[in-house]
Amino acid sequence: MTLYFQIRLILNDGIAFLYWIGLFVTQMGLPNSIRQPILKPDRDVRPFQDVLIELGSRLKLPAFTNEDGNAKYPGGYPDYIVNHERAPGIGPLAGFRGEDGNSEGKGSPNPRQLEQYVENQCFWRHEFEPTEKYFKHSNKAYSG
Repeated sequence: MTLYFQIRLILNDGIAFLYWIGLFVTQMGLPNSIRQPILKPDRDVRPFQDVLIELGSRLKLPAFTNEDGNAKYPGGYPDYIVNHERAPGIGPLAGFRGEDGNSEGKGSPNPRQLEQYVENQCFWRHEFEPTEKYFKHSNKAYSG
């Protein structure tokens, strides 16, 4: 297992954003990492993910609006990444799932998921059991 830390300077509408990222490079486990802004912009700019989510809700796209027409993710990208489910119990981040944050891979949305990632240095990793490592397309131990 190798852990790389990257510091990225991102220019967004003329404002510099500095992110640090913890990335795992491994063939034996399931990693997740998040980006965490460490500098606040000094003028009225927003991350492009927030703008895209707001645009989706303004266009009334079904993935971004509730049945009553209100925005499904009013908190922007952090709200989306915690509460969006691609299938029941499956979200964009695999770590710290479930109401209490103790589930791995599958589980209901955890309102403290991003906070738990930050407490864990912005990454999460699951080590596969020996029975889960091979033939993932047909391995019951891997797919649960």
